[in-house]
Amino acid sequence: MTDVATLSHRIIDEIWNQKNVDAADQLISSDCVVHDPHSVHEGLDGYKQFVREYLNAFPDLHFTIEDQVADEHAMDCHGHTSRGTPGNSGDRPARNRERNSTQQGERRKIRRELE
Repeated sequence: MTDVATLSHRIIDEIWNQKNVDAADQLISSDCVVHDPHSVHEGLDGYKQFVREYLNAFPDLHFTIEDQVADEHAMDCHGHTSRGTPGNSGDRPARNRERNSTQQGERRKIRRELE
């Protein structure tokens, strides 16, 4: 069984940094819910849509996890987010920026049956 911290790293690396949205099929549960400031995305297809929209808006997006605390239910991490070149962000204004961030949670339900 894979722990929450390991899954979180895989989600960040495989789905977001490698831009392999289909990896979500193995890493994200079918009943997850993503609460974005602009909308709510439900289910695996909703999660994948959210990722595609975000990556379309920020094609150079890259996350670096610098510190992480996790137990069997949730995790909090601190890291660096780089969003260098804006892409198509729809009606949202394009911004070039890098920032440090605290990603609290990864509280979406994730499959724990891996490995």
